[in-house]
Amino acid sequence: MVIVDRISMSSEDADGEKKVVFLFSPPEHQDVGLAAALFKLDPVFEASIQLCDEVLKDFLPVPLGSFLCPDPELANNLFADALRITSRYTCVLAFAVQYALAKRWMKQGVEPKAVLGYGTGEYVAACISGALSLRSALELLCRREALTQ
Repeated sequence: MVIVDRISMSSEDADGEKKVVFLFSPPEHQDVGLAAALFKLDPVFEASIQLCDEVLKDFLPVPLGSFLCPDPELANNLFADALRITSRYTCVLAFAVQYALAKRWMKQGVEPKAVLGYGTGEYVAACISGALSLRSALELLCRREALTQ
């Protein structure tokens, strides 16, 4: 309670601007169905996923868009099993989805005053804040996941 008393609970700055904070989470809290729908319907979201795929082509053999808009052949091969067995794709897909969603909000004029992240979300927060480039964030995440396999 003491901490809450010391934090401003206002949703506006002194200038009257709305304060927005983006919070990025680990993969356990992702809705791939929602991401697939956005991938099909929203050009900004799709372009952001494709941008991540462009960076990831040096690190992963299967594009992330394949998991959001699955090719029937992919569903029957080992990559479907790889998604269940390894967190490599799961974490990178979680990163890309959260990155794309943030970019979609930002394109709509919603700019965060702060970003926070936990687990994989820390990489997204660092990228959205400008502390890491998209390439650096994805490369670090891929290398981290490779080390934990």
